[in-house]
Amino acid sequence: MTGLQSDALGFSSSKQAGSRLIEAAVMPIDALKGGAELYGTMELAQQLQASDVGNGTLEALAEAVDLLCRAYPVVPAATLRDRTQKRLAQVNHLLAGRLTLDQHRELLVITGWLTALLSCVHYDLGEREEAETARRAAFEMGRQVGHGELTGWAHEMSAWFALVERRYEDVVTAARMGQAVAGTSSAMVQLTLQEARGL
Repeated sequence: MTGLQSDALGFSSSKQAGSRLIEAAVMPIDALKGGAELYGTMELAQQLQASDVGNGTLEALAEAVDLLCRAYPVVPAATLRDRTQKRLAQVNHLLAGRLTLDQHRELLVITGWLTALLSCVHYDLGEREEAETARRAAFEMGRQVGHGELTGWAHEMSAWFALVERRYEDVVTAARMGQAVAGTSSAMVQLTLQEARGL
């Protein structure tokens, strides 16, 4: 630890019969550095498990998102927009706290679904720029977390917007791009229908 030889510290480097001195080996200077690095690694592992989010929070949020999405056909667009924006504010608050990697990913997926819903509501309200901004955000979140269904729905919204605006070639292009990432999901069904409509 001091970097001095054992003789300089009063230790004997050879065993003597009946000696009452305690023999000590010289510890390399960098031995404690390895211990400090190990402690840092253990601390990092503990930080990866630390979270401000309770066990049921993510399940409750996922259920709330599902309820909002199911309310889409029957709740007035302005009301649904306000409720969705409030949920997004709650999720953004959670994203600013301590999360495990899995929780962070799940919150990004939840945010992506809320943003996709918000895009639809903005479009219904005639807020085209806001709708496209939200759609792109949903696409980006889906892409970042590797969530094919969410990414597929973002493409489906692009196809829907193009269909309403009678940009039929763009409908087909967006639908095919979505089909490439959606996998076997409800998004794939809708993307196939949008492609047919575009054609």
